[in-house]
Amino acid sequence: MAHDVFISYSAKNKTTGDAVCAMLESHGIRCWIAPRDVVPGMEWSECIIDAIEEARIMVLIFTAEANDSPQIRREVERAVNHGVAILPLRIENVLPGKALEYFIGNVHWLDALTPPLEAHLQSLAGTIKILLARAESGAPSVTPQEDRPPAGGDHLAEEEAFEDEVRRERAPARHLFWGARAWIWAAGTVSALLLVAVLIGVHFSLHPAPAAAPQAAPDNAASLRETMNTLQSELSSIGSVSYTVFTRMKTNGGSSPVPLVQVVYTDQVSNVVADPAQCSVSFHQRSDGVESDHWFLLHDVTSVRTELDSEYMNDVYAAAGHPEWVAISTTPPVTVLVVRRRDGSGDSFFTDSALASRAYATIAQAVKLCGGRIAR
Repeated sequence: MAHDVFISYSAKNKTTGDAVCAMLESHGIRCWIAPRDVVPGMEWSECIIDAIEEARIMVLIFTAEANDSPQIRREVERAVNHGVAILPLRIENVLPGKALEYFIGNVHWLDALTPPLEAHLQSLAGTIKILLARAESGAPSVTPQEDRPPAGGDHLAEEEAFEDEVRRERAPARHLFWGARAWIWAAGTVSALLLVAVLIGVHFSLHPAPAAAPQAAPDNAASLRETMNTLQSELSSIGSVSYTVFTRMKTNGGSSPVPLVQVVYTDQVSNVVADPAQCSVSFHQRSDGVESDHWFLLHDVTSVRTELDSEYMNDVYAAAGHPEWVAISTTPPVTVLVVRRRDGSGDSFFTDSALASRAYATIAQAVKLCGGRIAR
């Protein structure tokens, strides 16, 4: 069964693991948890590996027992290797040992040290929904996972067999974005975020060009080169942007004072190349832990706009089927520069208002010089 979240916990904390699973599934978030979802007849280690690789977020229930568990360390390492956002839920006041700190030492933690636990789990569910919505703008709403018969076996009893299995399969670790401090508990995200991440989604994948770019007229060539150099410099200066989004849930047509969810996102633009010969722009983007390469032709650009990130996030929530979430503000204020193309795809750059406005004007000029036409 497809799932969004893998729940990692020590067998000694099974009660908390079951409570987390029940809360997330009550919010329509599909979960995988052992031993419930281990398929009868399959190797325990094989099921664990498959479930982690198919998940988008790992919720790590962090306790002293989890800190000392070789099984937990293997699960976290597997998640990092496959770009799965990690959200540590700390229910005991302990710090990660060196083995875990390597992977999650700088990830933003969700503390659930004070009672009642249910309030923290509600916040966890809300945050995961936001990360999933951000990562998959336009995707259908998630539905509760159907029940599956529990499989036999104990989460700790399988550790020795699993250790041998994973040691044979283990690939070199790719230490992804989860090392950056961000609410992507998401590797981030978070990462995650996600998360997820996401990243989240929201940011668009590489799109091949349907046709070669038209050549600039001779009298425009010098102006185009200058404009493209300026555009490359402006987009490169965006660098890494980290900010907190404050979100509330609508209740009876208004904004309820609870829950108020705070999620930290980090976006980074690098390797920007604005090529005047091809009228193309390429760059590498890392959003909430998700890394991707982007490329577009300027004569294919149909619109460019700038807006506050809080307004942008509301469009993302609505497109993802979550109109009940409303982004209130960001700290510090962040402006999104959105570039749309003829095929409906696009790219989003997160920066400050002044740089977004300058880049907007430069892109508009470059599109014109490349024979295209845009509307704001």
